[in-house]
Amino acid sequence: MASLQTEVNSGVPESAIWTTRGVGVEKLARIVIGGSITVNVVASMGTFNAALLPAEFTNLQQAIALLMWGVLIYASAFVRPRLWLQFNPDLIVLVAFYALAAISVLWSSVSAAAIMKSAALMVTTFGAFCLITRVDIDEIVRSTALGLFILVAASAFCAVFVPEIGVDQSWMHNGQWQGIYESKQTLGFISAYLMFFACYRKLTGQGWVGFLVM
Repeated sequence: MASLQTEVNSGVPESAIWTTRGVGVEKLARIVIGGSITVNVVASMGTFNAALLPAEFTNLQQAIALLMWGVLIYASAFVRPRLWLQFNPDLIVLVAFYALAAISVLWSSVSAAAIMKSAALMVTTFGAFCLITRVDIDEIVRSTALGLFILVAASAFCAVFVPEIGVDQSWMHNGQWQGIYESKQTLGFISAYLMFFACYRKLTGQGWVGFLVM
């Protein structure tokens, strides 16, 4: 498979571009990347309740998510890579696979929607590459967990104080929490993700207070 090498062992000489950027710039870029991850999680984990976001504006969530990927990609240009991609035949196959998926819109019958999906695939794939080669996994988990916590906290607030939004009113699931989402299942899997990441952070050294809050 396409392999990654750490910066220390890669033997790749540092580019002059990194010598001209101070520590403060890179630190700010990392903060921006973390913030973009959190906003992306908040915007893209599910369809919000129609009382909070009308159905005709649901595309706004996708637009915000793509914008955050763009911000992440731009900010990553100011962060020194931690990993270097090693060029080999596996990498060629991997890139060719994603390229095939991206250009498959050329023979689609729903061109407008397909082109948007293709663009989203390219942006998110490249963004994920920039992210994993520049940011430590613990930083990614922390930003992701923060976004999930915001969603769960907002859902709990709506369920307790705005039950007409936060509590399911249908005959089948009447009285069950759905939070800020249209479906209680969405709140369920988001809560499960939050618990998973909170447990991961506890196992990797986070204190009890942070674990219990998350």
